[in-house]
Amino acid sequence: MKRTYLFALMLCSLIIVSSCKKDDTSGTPEPAAPTYDVVELSTVHGKMYIWLYDQTPLHKANFLKLAKEGFYDGTTFHRLVKQFIAQGGDPNSKDSDPSNDGQGGPGYTIPAEIKANLRHVRGAIGAARDNNPEKRSSGSQFYIVLADN
Repeated sequence: MKRTYLFALMLCSLIIVSSCKKDDTSGTPEPAAPTYDVVELSTVHGKMYIWLYDQTPLHKANFLKLAKEGFYDGTTFHRLVKQFIAQGGDPNSKDSDPSNDGQGGPGYTIPAEIKANLRHVRGAIGAARDNNPEKRSSGSQFYIVLADN
């Protein structure tokens, strides 16, 4: 009988404590985890996933626009430099003339968004550019870093 009474007392205490628990509906939402746009890039060697961050908004918006329009469909990596980069995004790479690869684009360039905290490490994606004083980027060509520099 004493054991049953003790058990009942513990059970009642547990019920009272749990019913007094503060309800966490204060209206303050949990901070949202950051979200990123991810692009799937399919090659004959498999798929790659490219995360696009907000630090370069003009380049991000342009890349997503071209991808959604199908601009990159059928393009190849026309410039491969071992232990350095794989460059693609040239619409001229769709034809059978390799001599014009690396010269095409959508007809515009993008203002530079060079950020000191964004590093060219293996797996990073960057916008290709010619040697121009404003450091403007190609409107479509990009490269993927193959090795840590």
